[in-house]
Amino acid sequence: MVFLLDVLPILSIVMLFVSFLAAVSDVRKKKSLTSTIFLILNGVLFLLILVIFLGYLLQGRITLAAPWVYWSLIATGVLAGLAAFIKRHIPGQIMSAGLLLFSGYVALFSIGIFLLVLFIIQIISSIVDWKKYGLE
Repeated sequence: MVFLLDVLPILSIVMLFVSFLAAVSDVRKKKSLTSTIFLILNGVLFLLILVIFLGYLLQGRITLAAPWVYWSLIATGVLAGLAAFIKRHIPGQIMSAGLLLFSGYVALFSIGIFLLVLFIIQIISSIVDWKKYGLE
């Protein structure tokens, strides 16, 4: 069971990386302020989660950073997901889903189930938007 749960942070890092690549492609096509903001936010959060995950691999504990860092990740995931959903920004929705998945793994026994439900909702809405509007 522990091994299956350890796949979640790796999946969230992969999702953030895919979102980063999609955001770079989006910035090259559109050159809009929204795309640029999501690209910068995605790059910073990808590096932060990668550092936290590498610390987890080296030290064996996920609570390497201070609690406010994790609360900031949760708030950023929810707010960025809401903004990306309203703007129909697919890379932002994937980024938000990755953040919610990572935060859900960290806080699994407190609010993690709620975050995982938000992750599922976010990933379904990004797939529907992707099918309907494309990456544009």
